[in-house]
Amino acid sequence: MSVGQRPNLDQVLDRLKDFQRDSAAYAFRRLYRDPDTTHRFLIADEVGLGKTLVASGIVAMTIDHLWDTTERIDVLYICSNRDIARQNLRRLNVSGQEIAPPDRITLLPRHVRQLQENKVNLIPLTPGTSFLLRSNEGLWEERVLLYWMIREAWSLGNRVSAKNLFQGWITDAAWFRRRLRAAPTEYQIDDALMVKFAHSLELRVNSDEAEGRPDLRTRFDEVADRFRRARKHIPAQDRALRAKMIGELRSILAASCLEALEPDLIILDEFQRFKDLLNPDTESGALARGLFEYQHEASRARVLLLSATPYKMYTLTHEENEDHYRDFVNTLHFLTDEDTARAEGLLKAYRHELMRLSIC
Repeated sequence: MSVGQRPNLDQVLDRLKDFQRDSAAYAFRRLYRDPDTTHRFLIADEVGLGKTLVASGIVAMTIDHLWDTTERIDVLYICSNRDIARQNLRRLNVSGQEIAPPDRITLLPRHVRQLQENKVNLIPLTPGTSFLLRSNEGLWEERVLLYWMIREAWSLGNRVSAKNLFQGWITDAAWFRRRLRAAPTEYQIDDALMVKFAHSLELRVNSDEAEGRPDLRTRFDEVADRFRRARKHIPAQDRALRAKMIGELRSILAASCLEALEPDLIILDEFQRFKDLLNPDTESGALARGLFEYQHEASRARVLLLSATPYKMYTLTHEENEDHYRDFVNTLHFLTDEDTARAEGLLKAYRHELMRLSIC
């Protein structure tokens, strides 16, 4: 099957049992067909009932629905780890679409041109490697990309201190230098994404200055100066500063990369394992918000949530750091995308009546 081929709906739906096919059809109708369509939909079936198969039906119907009106169709699949992604992507790949990039949004600069050439893209992401980036140095490939993008954006030239900084935890300096030299021809960083990243850096510098704190460029130079010479034994303080700086730059790059995506359908699989992604007040939630609210012209991204346990019924005494009722309300708020005060009031009244009846 060629990349991005229009899916054969009958063939895809024939793999589903009757109740799975009905679930997929109803979810698709609510997302795209009804006069009062919703942009977010939750499928909360028990374990073993085939939520991924239902999702594959929705993916197929979505691609078929958008085929004639959308130049490029992006389906994002977000799950908690690479093992789950590897297991489920084969079922979701209903039209032979390209699967890229490899679960890290900060590696997207290597794939943007490929995404632009494809009719359909199936893009797997994991929260831990794409949305939780601060104080984390990431993979050496990410640091190589960052080095070249920072060098271009800030006209660093051939500064040894920057090379030493982005070397991170790699102990073989000669090996890392070879990777740096090879990157311009191997990676072919997308020009538009480069411009977007440089603009994001400028905005961060301006924001720092406006709030009266040392700006990002100044802080970068100060940390880089600590790595003017190569050292085998780096003090713990310098390692911490290096990790914090690289993590901050990775976070900015991730935000720029997410803006380069054009999601039509976003699937959150077993989202209760990364519930912070639904909360815009968290770092990962703020980063993901741009995806969930993406809109191109009159078309807005749809979000499909899958979970056998979207929330727990109550909080046990040993779960003092958890609040399952609040998790339920947050999920409700995310799904309805509006003020849930009235719903919370009804829930409290319902609980009050249940307690009153139990006492009687």
